[in-house]
Amino acid sequence: MNEETPLLSESQISNTRLYLAVFSAVLGNFNFGYSLVYSSPVLPKFKSPDVDPRLRMDTEQAAWFGSIYSLGAAAGGLGAMLLNDLIGRKLSIMMSAVPSTLGYMLMGGAVDLWMLHFGRFLTGVAGGMTAASIPHSSAASLAAEHGAAAVPLKVKEKDNAARVGAWK
Repeated sequence: MNEETPLLSESQISNTRLYLAVFSAVLGNFNFGYSLVYSSPVLPKFKSPDVDPRLRMDTEQAAWFGSIYSLGAAAGGLGAMLLNDLIGRKLSIMMSAVPSTLGYMLMGGAVDLWMLHFGRFLTGVAGGMTAASIPHSSAASLAAEHGAAAVPLKVKEKDNAARVGAWK
């Protein structure tokens, strides 16, 4: 077998299953984007006087709530590199749902600030895991399908570039 020999033939894979698999993986990127900007609309609410006093944030706590996601993303990205080598990208992507779900459950049911901060950190871990695992999802597709499988990733790249450009 040489570099030109495909691992899968056209008859071994269905386009529908391929697109479903790529779409499922890209949902992790959408979750990444949502959780990345989650603090922006909720911080004014947490800083207002009418919020539960146990969840009220001062400026320093709000800064931590906004930035702790990045610390989790760094940890998740580094951990995903190891996981990708040990168990593969597919299982790493699936495993990223665990910290994401736990993080959103903690934030949704928060009765104290530590729950909000820890939930935000866990969603960052999930975001880092998906960011480190998903970029190669089109590589598993057949040569004829590479372009179609990579479209959602290119859209994500353009969207992220627009967001970074808007911050400047």
